[in-house]
This record gives sequence, structure tokens and C-alpha cells, in this order.
Amino acid sequence: MGMPNKSIKDYLSTPLNKKQCSLSVSDNINFHWADYSVTCDLYRELVNKDEKVHLLHNHLVSNLEKLKTVPVWVKTMDGVSTLSLFDIYDSLATKGKMSRFYVNQAGKLVISFYGPQGPFEVLAPSECINHERYTELIFNYLLQGKIPTRDFRIRCAGKVLCYYDLCFDKATNIDVVQVTSDGILFSTDDKELRNKLSTSKEIKILMNLEIFHKVLRKSFDELRNAFGDYEYNLFFTRDAKHAYHLQPKYLHFYQAFDHDVSGLTYIYAHFHHFKGNNDVLQNILKEFTAQLRDQIKEDIFKVA
Repeated sequence: MGMPNKSIKDYLSTPLNKKQCSLSVSDNINFHWADYSVTCDLYRELVNKDEKVHLLHNHLVSNLEKLKTVPVWVKTMDGVSTLSLFDIYDSLATKGKMSRFYVNQAGKLVISFYGPQGPFEVLAPSECINHERYTELIFNYLLQGKIPTRDFRIRCAGKVLCYYDLCFDKATNIDVVQVTSDGILFSTDDKELRNKLSTSKEIKILMNLEIFHKVLRKSFDELRNAFGDYEYNLFFTRDAKHAYHLQPKYLHFYQAFDHDVSGLTYIYAHFHHFKGNNDVLQNILKEFTAQLRDQIKEDIFKVA
């Protein structure tokens, strides 16, 4: 959930905030500092210059360092290897390879938290970690430059209808998760949807962008209120005039880091690959994200 009725500057005054900053009264458009390279750079600078942020960051690093002292034992084809719990966190955060420790096709570990003699459990790496501590690791790696910062993205809450199969005769709801400066990130917990979409000649997504068009060139405060009437239907429509077509070859699929727990798969598509309705999707959403990026940057560096 976001933190409503706060300026970006107020939001950032809480160092390394785990919460999001709501940009609308309905909490369906949100911003998080980790999703913008400028705010990551700002915090990186504050870690070195601001005592409060420096101490908080040191405390965070200290907690993460403790993970290196926690041993875990993983069975391999050759025996049992000793790792630290930090190794598992690090592999998830950096997309590091742990395949030599997997002994089954499901990509899971045969792991013990007790000793080299077991007892052992079969777990996915994401099932071995604490989500809050993992978030802190991501924050730390962003500040240290160990993982790349994002250009800019906004977190959204909404669903769209996605039609697929030979004649668009099958449909499912998918979630809109984020809008970036170049495209849209969707999510689904349907484990079969990737195959369903990939074997379709084309897919069709219905998205109503009227509200985004209305707020272009509006002020920050006007934008907050404008989304108030779209609490549950930010993008949703059944009207075919809002159809956008997309070839499956342009979809990028990513499993969530905790896919084994959440079942989530992310689907990313660039604006310029959507076709339909005179390609207004690219024009509207690209301008909308650019506008928000500029407004947020202005709010951050506004002189009181």
C-alpha cells in the first residue's frame, strides 16, 4: 500500500522507505524510490553525507552480514556442500547460478538448516529466505551498484482482458503491475498462460487509457484526484474499441523471484510493439510516464 497525501520530498524524508508513495487518492498509482535512478542516486549520496541515513544503512548492512554466519547444507550429486544463508539471498538478487546445487528438474535445493547429516528438505531458494530481509538486500545492492538501477517506473493496480488462441476465442484477466518509460509489465499466476500465449498467432489486450489521456499536462494535484474514480477499473474495459494487438514473439516472460511461493510470472511488452487504435497506447502512456518522471524530479529538488 502507498502512503497517501505526501509529497515526494516528504516521502523521501523517511530514509530507505519500504513503503510506496501514493500518487492518487485511490492508491492505484504509486511510486517507490527504488524504481527511479535519480532517487537511488540521491540516497546513495545521502548515505555518505547524512548521518541519519548513514547510520540506518550501516544497521541494514550489519543485519545482512549476519546472514553470512548462518550455515546451510545442500546435497549435490557429489555429496553435501556448505553454504551460508547469504549465498542464497545473493543468488536470488543477482540472478546468480546455483544450478550445480539443484538435483531435480524443478530447480529446487535439497537443503538442511541443522547440519551435514540433515534432516534435509526439498525447497526452492525463495522458500529459504525472509522477504523483508531480501528487500533490504535489494536496497543495499542498488545503493552499492551491484544491481542496475531502473530508469523510471510507476507501480499501478489494475486488470486487463487478454484474448488469445487461434481466433481470440479464449480470454483471461491479467494484472498491470508497472508502467515504465518504454513499456508495460503485466503479471499472472496462471502457470500455463505462457504456453497459451506463445502458441497463439496473435494476442489482443483491451485497455482503456482515457483517464491517462485526461491527465496529460495536468498538475500533480490534479492527477491525484483524477484517478479517484478508477479505484478498481484503472485499465479495465470490455469495449473492443480499446483493443491492442501484439505478437507473442515480442513478449518477455520472467518468473518472480518467489515464483515457487507466489506462482507469479511477469510479462513485459514494449509500447511500440502494440498495434491498434492509431497506436495511441505508446503516445499516451509514454507521455504519461515522462510527465510523472519530470513532476517527481521537480518535487524532489523543489526549493522550499
